[in-house]
Amino acid sequence: MRRVAFRIYMISVLAFLFVLPAQNSHGVDEVGFVLPWVPFGRDAGWYPAVEKGFYAAEGLKVRIDRGYGGADNIKKVAAGSYDIGGVDTGSLLLARDQGIKMKIVGMYHDKAPFVLRWMEGSGIKSLKDLEGKTVGAPAGDSNLKVLPALMSLNGLDFKKIKVINVDPTAREGMLVAGKLDAITGFHIQQPTIDAMAGKQGKKVKMTLFADNGIDVYGLGMNVTESYMQEKGEILKKFLRASVKSMAYSVEHPDEAVKLWLKHYPQADPKINRQVWDLTIDGMLTDEQMRLGIWRMDRGKWERTRDILSKGYGLKKKIPVEDLYTNEFLPTVKPPKRGSRTIARQW
Repeated sequence: MRRVAFRIYMISVLAFLFVLPAQNSHGVDEVGFVLPWVPFGRDAGWYPAVEKGFYAAEGLKVRIDRGYGGADNIKKVAAGSYDIGGVDTGSLLLARDQGIKMKIVGMYHDKAPFVLRWMEGSGIKSLKDLEGKTVGAPAGDSNLKVLPALMSLNGLDFKKIKVINVDPTAREGMLVAGKLDAITGFHIQQPTIDAMAGKQGKKVKMTLFADNGIDVYGLGMNVTESYMQEKGEILKKFLRASVKSMAYSVEHPDEAVKLWLKHYPQADPKINRQVWDLTIDGMLTDEQMRLGIWRMDRGKWERTRDILSKGYGLKKKIPVEDLYTNEFLPTVKPPKRGSRTIARQW
């Protein structure tokens, strides 16, 4: 009888051990991170943290998945499907306006990547030439929400532009084909668009909103306030390893892209290497060189809130303290930049 009781006891113990979560049995904390969109060269900076063990050294097991845009990522992070998400500042403002309590905890696109594009030889040489032209943009496009402010700041009339809503997957092709005079977009898409146009012997020009008076934040990593309160130490570990990975990727850009390509071998190495260069341009601004990687400034957040709130038609003024925090970020000396694969600066 004692032998049977002992066997039952041992079976119970083993069963208990097998069902223990990984966090308890191995001392590993699992983190789910969803990228802003389809993975491409912009995301190369995350992968040294995976491949070189930066996350593992912090006791983390990080799952990185593709995203489907800021609004979708907001829903998934709010629902707890992911712990951390890549989210544009416009989507965050809309979420806060709807009472969803979350903040951006690190700024990836310190210089907003918003651009307008047109074809070389189209007669458009600057913003003033856009009056009377057609501009293609997806419905709800964050760039489009800011475009009236861009025009106004440059003494132009937004009402003189004809906006056509287009599918985001068809936008660039329509421009190159001459079906649109100009389009909205992100500057990090330029190498892909250059390759597309180059096959037809054409060239695409662009101008950044940020170089024409719209100095706002673009995209960062967001978490819920409850996650900050309950798992603040895990968040610190994630950001510490991620910032280390970004610094490494700035100093070793070729290696960073190669590590990323291990996960997405079907991607074009040359184009995505160029995309990573442009991503660094938008991330390591003079401000981040002064403050530290991903750290944010209150004054710039106030400008971002005011410009985007007007663009989205938000009535209430959301306190900037509800939109961001630097609390969980490490202070990292800005890295020395590695070699570039493209000569031109945006």
